[in-house]
Amino acid sequence: MLELNGCELLDNVICLGGSFIASVSDSFVASPHKHPVIEIYCACDANSRVQSDGSIVQGQMIVIGHDALHAIRDNGKRGLVIFVDTLSECGYAIKENLLKGDRYCVVSNDEIKAKVSALCSEPCEASVLAACGEIIETLRGKHIDRPFCEAVMQALELICDENEDFTMQSLADKVHLSKSRLAHLFSQHTGITLKSYLQFKRLEKAFRLVVKGSNITDAAYDTGFSGSAHISSSGRKLTGMQLRKLLNL
Repeated sequence: MLELNGCELLDNVICLGGSFIASVSDSFVASPHKHPVIEIYCACDANSRVQSDGSIVQGQMIVIGHDALHAIRDNGKRGLVIFVDTLSECGYAIKENLLKGDRYCVVSNDEIKAKVSALCSEPCEASVLAACGEIIETLRGKHIDRPFCEAVMQALELICDENEDFTMQSLADKVHLSKSRLAHLFSQHTGITLKSYLQFKRLEKAFRLVVKGSNITDAAYDTGFSGSAHISSSGRKLTGMQLRKLLNL
């Protein structure tokens, strides 16, 4: 643990909202990675550093689009990271209103800065969850209807079902399409491959199970991974961070 302003801080606080995963850590560093979701990163001192496209991007808060190769370069600094589902209503609005086709965007906002700074003195799950919800609401801008076809919308609803087994064949059967046809439509309408999206949602479901008390091995088997080694390697590939550190285990 660390101590700041007389308060003991956990090495890591993780929380899960309806369409996002968030973590406050005493030391953020992530190797090069990419994933099918939007990543929002902010160092608590408001001087965030992310490597993207071969150069260092600096600013108060950095929003990284899906499938953009990037790395966090703030080892030793406390920070906040939020993974937002790109295909959720709020994620799609951030993608269209803020990123507008760019791989990343630097945001400066005094209200957001104050919320992130406050997490340094009160990093409990409730405060992180509330702050992240407000940050996402600020970044999303106006509502935008997701222009996905009916089959893709049905697939997204099924993937959000906690009882879904996250296989393309199962999804295809339930929306009455062939696996190849569903994969084609999903990529065409969302710009994200169904395979990569399912992989991240499986990882997200495993996170939720661990947060509820499951161990990594059981969570891995319950979400279709072959074991703890498989989920750990997938987690590092998708987040750039060690799974046990991200989950504070």
